[in-house]
Amino acid sequence: MAHFTAVAVVSRALVGLLEDAIPRDRFPNARCQLVQGSEFEGNVRPVTEGVTVYLYRIAFSTVRRSLPPRTDRLGQRFRPPTPVDLSYLVTAWSADAQQQQRLLGWAIRTLADSPLLPAGYLNRFAAGSE
Repeated sequence: MAHFTAVAVVSRALVGLLEDAIPRDRFPNARCQLVQGSEFEGNVRPVTEGVTVYLYRIAFSTVRRSLPPRTDRLGQRFRPPTPVDLSYLVTAWSADAQQQQRLLGWAIRTLADSPLLPAGYLNRFAAGSE
C-alpha cells in the first residue's frame, strides 16, 4: 500500500528513469530535473540542456474510484486505496531547436518504452522520503 509520499516518489522515479536513460554519446551535457511552477517565471530556463518534469495536475481517478479495502494475510483490514491520476508536463530545453526536438523525441520514446514503474524501481527512490 502506498504511503502519503507516493506522489513525490513517482515524480522522482520519472526523473530518475530519464536521467538513467540519457544517451551520453548524443547528449553529453543533458540532465533531467524535477521543477515547480515558480521556476518557469521570467525568462530563466530551468536547465541549459536537458529535460524537465513538472507535475501540473493531480485528480482522483474516475476509472478506478471504488476499490475495496485491502485485507492482509492475518485478516487485518485496511482503508480502501485512493487512486489518483498524475499528469506531468515533460519539456525539452536546448539552445538549438533541433537538439531540443531530439531531446523531446528521446524522452517520449523512453517513457513509452517504460509504461509501468515496478515497485522495486519506485522503492529505489522512496529512501529518505518518510
